Amino acid sequence: MKHEKQTALSFALTFLVLFTGACDRTPNDPAATLASACDAVKRKDVEAYKQTLAAAKWSNLQTLAAHSNLVPEDLLKQMMSNITCPDRTQTSAAHFQGETATLNVKSAGSDEIESFRFVREDGDWKFAD
Repeated sequence: MKHEKQTALSFALTFLVLFTGACDRTPNDPAATLASACDAVKRKDVEAYKQTLAAAKWSNLQTLAAHSNLVPEDLLKQMMSNITCPDRTQTSAAHFQGETATLNVKSAGSDEIESFRFVREDGDWKFAD
């Protein structure tokens, strides 16, 4: 009986460690990535927003920052100040094609639909454009 309790406790602790570790990871679906990016914009959290960007997108921002004599994070902060995330959005099903996906988003109170492209990197969906 004592062994069974120890095994159950060990299993529970292992699950807790794995679960809480997964909570800190970048979302692994495009809609969750979009939500994380909007949350980062609202909190003005440059590092959190940066985590939603694909490596190629971040590389392009670094190049643009260098040409503008800016630190990449400062450029990103400036760009984030121009992003307005609506309080509510409607997302259609993401269209997946291998390691890329497109998510169509309709802002609440608008008929305009905006498409976002994502790429899968290390199992997580990141903004590609």
